[in-house]
Amino acid sequence: MGQIIYGIATLLRFYSLLIIVWALLSWVPRERGGLLDDLSMTLGGLVEPLLSIIRGFLPPMAGIDFSPVIAILLIDILRSLLLRI
Repeated sequence: MGQIIYGIATLLRFYSLLIIVWALLSWVPRERGGLLDDLSMTLGGLVEPLLSIIRGFLPPMAGIDFSPVIAILLIDILRSLLLRI
């Protein structure tokens, strides 16, 4: 049972890193159809489902989207709770 929980915690940490990379890529100018654009689109397909749920509760304020920060905090809380089991 401990191996499964540790595996899930590792996947949650990896998902947090995907959110961070996706957010950083949103600041980098990229040309349409280029490698960075493809990477950003792929990561967006993975992280947008969670971020869109959070945006439903907390819309962008003053043009700043805080959903990645909230998502990472929620994932870290969930990960901590899992590791305490």
